[in-house]
Amino acid sequence: MAVDWSPVLGQGRRTELPTYPFQRDRYWLTAPERTADPAALGLLPSTHPWVAAVLDVPGAEGADAVLTGRLSTAAHPWLADHRVFGRVVVPGTALVDLAVHAAHHAGVPGAVGELVLHTPLRLPETGAGTTLRCVVTHPSADGRRTLTVYSGTPDAPGWTAHATGTLAPEPAAAAPRHAWAQDWPVPDTEPVDLAGSYEMLAERGLGYGPAFRGLRSVRLRAGGAHPGEVYAEVALPRDPPVDTGGYGLHPALLDAVLHATRFCFPVGDGDAATDAPRTLLPFAWTGVSLWATGATSVRARVTAVGPDAVRLDLADDQGRPVLSAERLQLRAAAPGDLPPDGHEPLYAIAWEPLSGSGGPAAACELWEVPPGGGGAAVREALRVVQEFLADAERSGSVLVVVSRGAVVVDAADGPVHADGPVDVDAAGVWGLLRSAQSEHPGRIVLLDIDATGVLPEPADLAVLAATGEPQMALRAGIPHVPRLTPAPAPPADRPALPWPAESTVLVTGGTGGVGAHLVRHLVRARGARHVVVLSRTGPQAPGAEALAAATGGAVEFAACDVTDRAQVAALLERITADRPLGAVVHAAGTLDDGVLTDLTPERLDKVRAAKVGGALVLDELTRAHDPAAFVVFSSAAGVLGAPGQAAYAAANAALDALTARRRALGLPGQALSWGLWEGTGMASGLGGAEVRRLTGSGFPPLPAERALALLDAALAHPAHHLLPLPVEPRRIGGPVPPLLRRVQRPAAARPPAAATTSGAAAAPATADGGPGALLDVLASLPHPQRLKRLTELTVAVTASVLGHTTSAGVDPDASFTELGLDSLTGVELRNRLGAATGLQLPATLTFDRPTCGEVAAYLVRRLSPADTGAGPGDQSVLTDLDRVAAALARLDPEDSVRRAAVTRLLGLVSSLDPGGSGSPEAVPDALTTGSDDDIFDFIDRQLGV
Repeated sequence: MAVDWSPVLGQGRRTELPTYPFQRDRYWLTAPERTADPAALGLLPSTHPWVAAVLDVPGAEGADAVLTGRLSTAAHPWLADHRVFGRVVVPGTALVDLAVHAAHHAGVPGAVGELVLHTPLRLPETGAGTTLRCVVTHPSADGRRTLTVYSGTPDAPGWTAHATGTLAPEPAAAAPRHAWAQDWPVPDTEPVDLAGSYEMLAERGLGYGPAFRGLRSVRLRAGGAHPGEVYAEVALPRDPPVDTGGYGLHPALLDAVLHATRFCFPVGDGDAATDAPRTLLPFAWTGVSLWATGATSVRARVTAVGPDAVRLDLADDQGRPVLSAERLQLRAAAPGDLPPDGHEPLYAIAWEPLSGSGGPAAACELWEVPPGGGGAAVREALRVVQEFLADAERSGSVLVVVSRGAVVVDAADGPVHADGPVDVDAAGVWGLLRSAQSEHPGRIVLLDIDATGVLPEPADLAVLAATGEPQMALRAGIPHVPRLTPAPAPPADRPALPWPAESTVLVTGGTGGVGAHLVRHLVRARGARHVVVLSRTGPQAPGAEALAAATGGAVEFAACDVTDRAQVAALLERITADRPLGAVVHAAGTLDDGVLTDLTPERLDKVRAAKVGGALVLDELTRAHDPAAFVVFSSAAGVLGAPGQAAYAAANAALDALTARRRALGLPGQALSWGLWEGTGMASGLGGAEVRRLTGSGFPPLPAERALALLDAALAHPAHHLLPLPVEPRRIGGPVPPLLRRVQRPAAARPPAAATTSGAAAAPATADGGPGALLDVLASLPHPQRLKRLTELTVAVTASVLGHTTSAGVDPDASFTELGLDSLTGVELRNRLGAATGLQLPATLTFDRPTCGEVAAYLVRRLSPADTGAGPGDQSVLTDLDRVAAALARLDPEDSVRRAAVTRLLGLVSSLDPGGSGSPEAVPDALTTGSDDDIFDFIDRQLGV
């Protein structure tokens, strides 16, 4: 049919077209055809919303398949509704769903044997998000496959491992229909009022937006039966609806089920050390099976199967199974577990002018660090401090240790020696005494003065000591104090590695746990082509063969004692011009733990030789080779102080000072003061108690993958001294040390009163405000009740120090040795009791009074001197009486020993008070019918207590 276009085109002039094709020239480049189809790229398509494509790896000995995609809040807005401590974090349930999808691809539909979540996966608030990789390996001999979930961003080098796990060799047998889900609500259960639940979770750092607020109801067994069994109903929101397409079970739905887990543990929901509510996140999943997909609502049974562990059974409203997990282990989290602002945390020491004033001037003694090298000053400091602490007559004094050039406060620090501004030996003294301060708080103050400055007057020293600051530096007469603070971001144009990849990298300690991780990372992730690993036995060193196999031909092992100048010189002569020395990484070291009072000069020297002796040789002999980097692996113990690690702290503080001295001379130098690496290196031999002690100090062990990410960030940073470690002040038991005051500890709402009845190993007497509140409470109690309260406190603190979850296993009459207390835990017990009571307790507390009951009796006397009017010389008699009273209180009233002892006490009272009412004949009925409190009140009155 012909169309008349004239109404549209109007009456314009018609133009005849040429009879030949158009002739034209094209000036644009022809772009290759692009497609979003994975098949066009040789990849397999995926139905999971997070997986853009799957790469099957044929004939490989490692990966079998790689699932890849990108994750962002722009593409998946519901992820922004899941926040932990204010940051967007991918829920652990999402990684479970990804693992289930990987299992399906591997031919094991819906079966995940285990999945452990190591590092939280943070997402930026805006932007392109993060790249996701899920790597599945070939089956092992038993048919199991492993999988690892990684993330990475274009502007950050390397990959971060977030979860590792195994896929079951065979699918699990089909779960039977759940009868409890059909008859709903479950009979003999009562509903729980959920009003304010999500507000309470927000106070604990768990912020849930609409997509995750799916908990509709929770029911518990009537009458409190089976408190560890919880029934819940959860559903995804309908307005706006959440798209479940492609997910096995939508992560927001499964996460909402986990919101009911807290009702499995209604008692003891607080942290035993801080009495603060804990933030529990998924940690380890075991035996996860998915039976149905696409659910938008489920009924769930959550059953406690251990401390902070539950079993999950999910079903639809017909009782048909949806998902089950044999065990989910939860773990307490803190803000320091999350890398801030998309990068790993790096900290530095910043010095700031001292503000404010202290209390009344303290009684001080002065000791000045003598000049000299080779560790002589450290050995002398050990002798002086041991004598000071052992002298009971000096227990009320503070030792002020004055040094010159031990620390660098600013560029104005003048030179102490001709070859640099920092005194390495004086810095070692600071490291030694920082640990001494952690073992004996309030007894030692460190003060560094200008190189040409004069010693302060005694009155000025007393005023400085009274400020409560354990470390200070006087510069131009102004006292400065150190604070741990986040390191500033490095310049954007700084290279990831400060040395050329083709140059030689010299590594000491490279076959040990941390060193082996370092060498593998330099070769595999950072592209190093020639790494020379030094050790005394060279290729015969334990672990050398495995390291060589893991790194191909990039690693050479050399037998060389790094503390031997001649051997190191001979090794450096072998370095050729085509592969010049690009970097030195000194990671060697040794431990010799022990409390300060047990240390000897020989033990100090052994640790110093491995750490400082080798570094000094390398510092001298490598200068002619002009390496681009000189990196030392030191320890945070040298900066922060660590109980039981005074020798190690001294060596590492000296090592830090060496790099500062190199920088002052215009040479490269960087010190990385590490905390513990989880399960490797110095941490490999630690037991649970030691790890708990470190975590309780605010510095938990660092997973190796996260440590290597920190290493990359540190090497790209220009600062000469960094502390790459997680800092968790929320986990610190007791007051935050001055050094950590810039790292804020978030306030936490107090748990309900019921949480204090669980027997958790807390300090009940100090829960309401510390020493001042404790004294107020004790003042209102009669003597027997004071003793009871302080016995409870001592038992609770002892249980916490030993790592017990409750106080039930601590017998107040058992010796500390029987309970498992050693010298180091004894120091911790004394310090925590001192913090709780406000007392300066003797170093020999647990040796002189070897049971909780005897310590409690001692504390009663120290905290109640006003009642007796006794002077210091009379305290031993009163303490002995307290000890007798404590022993009698624990005997049965009908015990013949108890009755005989009470009769003898009354006879003693009668002899001291002739004619008084204390004669045995006057009170037989009171002894027979009176309660313990009546009897001890009577004795107190007779003794004038």
